[in-house]
Amino acid sequence: LNDAGYPYCLGKIMSSEVEFCRPLSAWCAAFEGWITAVEPKDLLRAKIFFDFRSALGEGELVPALHNHLEQCLNQNPRFFPMLVQSILHYEPPLTSFGSFALTEAEGGRQGFDIKGAMAQLVDVARLRALQGGIRVAGTLDRLQALAEAGLVEQQNADESSKSFRLLLDLRLTHQATRRGNHLEVDNLIDPEKLSPEKTKETKQAFQQIKALQQILQHEFGTNR
Repeated sequence: LNDAGYPYCLGKIMSSEVEFCRPLSAWCAAFEGWITAVEPKDLLRAKIFFDFRSALGEGELVPALHNHLEQCLNQNPRFFPMLVQSILHYEPPLTSFGSFALTEAEGGRQGFDIKGAMAQLVDVARLRALQGGIRVAGTLDRLQALAEAGLVEQQNADESSKSFRLLLDLRLTHQATRRGNHLEVDNLIDPEKLSPEKTKETKQAFQQIKALQQILQHEFGTNR
């Protein structure tokens, strides 16, 4: 992937790192530590590693780790408000007047961070999956499973899936274009380059993120 232009993780969260080549007992201890410590670094690790899945074989490793994770979460319910707080801390890139809120990158380029927006949809789906004991990984699969289990309203799941697909398409198209032009790949989308239809759809996706945040804020009573 690195040779093809998809660079190595800057945070070194990769299977090639010795730290992440562990036996089941060590992974169980790590998961428990991240859930109980809930420091910013621990929360970030939890977000990454709680999306684990089997890459080879159907052995006992993944089911055993799922069982341990669910047990730890049941014993430490305060983890969920901490995860919700991290989701509410993010503000979708829309101003109060409905225009895009832009940030500036090196070289004077302006745009919005599409990766940050997508991360909130991923986090909400992960949160709901952890709450409901849904073991599938992947945002779209989780949203479908949550709706089928009656844990999320079907319309809400459909709107979230639609928003995720739209933002993913924008992100990949943007990155492929920059790669094709021999430019550094990033996640800064210039709204001036979006068609009127894509502009409308993107704003609707950001509004869906806000709606999900409002549901969480009402449910958990957590302030931004």
